Amino acid sequence: MKKILTVFLLLVLSFSIIDFKSNAYDKNSNIYLNKVLDLKLKSSTSKNKKRIFYGTWIIKKAIAYGRVTAYGNKEIKKMIGKKLTYLRHEASYDNNVLKQPYYKISSISRDEFFSYSYTDLSKLGIKKKSIKMVEIFTNKSATLSWDSTGNYCFIKNKDTLILLDGGVYFKLVRKSNEF
Repeated sequence: MKKILTVFLLLVLSFSIIDFKSNAYDKNSNIYLNKVLDLKLKSSTSKNKKRIFYGTWIIKKAIAYGRVTAYGNKEIKKMIGKKLTYLRHEASYDNNVLKQPYYKISSISRDEFFSYSYTDLSKLGIKKKSIKMVEIFTNKSATLSWDSTGNYCFIKNKDTLILLDGGVYFKLVRKSNEF
């Protein structure tokens, strides 16, 4: 009986550690993306289709802040004006370039977004009931996220993306359409 109890406790502890690691704070965000992705969301992945988010984007301004932020005003000002590029064959931010990125698009409801980020979509200027999230992966199996600012963003419209980085929501405006 003691062996069974010991094995059971070890299993519970193991699953707790695995769950903690899978939900660990991502240095680029303050929401638990792994939990969001565990939900049964409509998602699509592709490398070869033309996508609304393809192009070059400029970080224009900070538009909202999460409950916890990693950036002060000095760091935020440094990010303003920086360029992000999402193309079929490449994604880049600053000097960080990913060749052959793999994009995954998921639809997240207003309630799901709030429950994981504690930010309402209206704070980001979004009146819809859901938002599309684009994640950038380094592999086709979508298991390894790109380790960079811009590793995911939200589509507001064809000319505006929202980037969450370090607990700060940034408005990105389209500089050019590129495929």
